Amino acid sequence: MKHIASFVVVFLLSLGTGFAQEEWHTFTSMKDRFSINVPAEPVVTDIVWDTEYEGKLPGRVYTVKKGASTYSVTVVDYNSLKDQQIAKGKDCTPGRDGCTANSAARRSEPNGVGYWKTDIRGALVYAAFKFLQRDVKVNYYMWNWMGQGPEVNELQLTSNVDRSRTFASILMHHNWLYIIEGTVPAGALPPQLFQQSISLMEADGTRASHGRTYFNGAELDPNEVFPFGRNAGAGPAGNAAPAGGGNATPAGRGNAAPAGGPGR
Repeated sequence: MKHIASFVVVFLLSLGTGFAQEEWHTFTSMKDRFSINVPAEPVVTDIVWDTEYEGKLPGRVYTVKKGASTYSVTVVDYNSLKDQQIAKGKDCTPGRDGCTANSAARRSEPNGVGYWKTDIRGALVYAAFKFLQRDVKVNYYMWNWMGQGPEVNELQLTSNVDRSRTFASILMHHNWLYIIEGTVPAGALPPQLFQQSISLMEADGTRASHGRTYFNGAELDPNEVFPFGRNAGAGPAGNAAPAGGGNATPAGRGNAAPAGGPGR
């Protein structure tokens, strides 16, 4: 009888585990080019995303609530931002910072008319900034990468209201911004099954894989020349990079890295 009882317990435990596993499944959005593991079918909400430089972009939020936990993926398409900001830049008050191309006379325009390039390149940081504006304690904020795919900004936060924990990953691919956010009650395990299962797709539906770490901002103009950068070449006197690289610390400055150790 003892062996039979043990067998029944093991069977019921395995059955329960099977049911638990079946609750989680892979959800795919061909429209927004991603797939992710979720415990139930997401509710989809259309949103308007305000960018750092006052652009307004279409987006969607995919949300699943399971008990006291919430899982969401926010997707914003930044591809229409260029035309939007250029149009706004042509109509705004001349000389207004962030609106006109005040450096258009240079050999390149790193900001873009209406700051559209800066708006896209800064989208990861701006999305992270929105998290920091919440009533939370920041436990960790780091740079990471997604296999052979995009760079990722990751945050771990604790709510000052109910002590719930939020784990967020922010990435960008072909000017599509993705914010993966899992919030669990105090003391619960991190939502890793959700957080680490994100997979991105190309326009044809194939899985995105770049064979290297992918930086979205580099796609805007791979051949762009920054007037005051290290690739500026010969320029006005005083702008050339010092021999050995433009970021060298002048002799005698106190910020140089000690021999044998990294700088702070």
